[in-house]
Amino acid sequence: MGLFSRKKEVDVALLEAQFGAVVPWQGTGLSVTACLVRTGMRRKGAAPGVEVRAGDAVGVFTAAELLAVFKGMTPIAETFVDSPQLLFFCRADAGGKGSSAYEAFAALPDGSYALAGADEPMSVFAQVSPQEVPQLEGWLRALPGL
Repeated sequence: MGLFSRKKEVDVALLEAQFGAVVPWQGTGLSVTACLVRTGMRRKGAAPGVEVRAGDAVGVFTAAELLAVFKGMTPIAETFVDSPQLLFFCRADAGGKGSSAYEAFAALPDGSYALAGADEPMSVFAQVSPQEVPQLEGWLRALPGL
């Protein structure tokens, strides 16, 4: 394989059918629904994604990026380019001292995660409690195409 080899083709129709059968995950104040995000220069490709809702806050993330947050590979995931709103999904300890994130996350318990807005000062729309984390992470890992 060369530097500019073709990427493996994704069967978008098959993924859409599989994602239609996935039961949404429901947490305390937060719901997560499987969806596809369109990728590539012409948006012909697709990748597993999730729509996260908490009240009026709605954001679309790639499933791989949310899993990276749970694995500890990155502390923060940002919504995908075509998302209705700019939101962040992050570990409760992701905010540096003196930042608006630090103040917004101060009341969250250790081991929890937050869905936060991009406004200043930062607001937390919902949290995933330490007890819910394994459930949501397991749900994400079971998504087709990951």
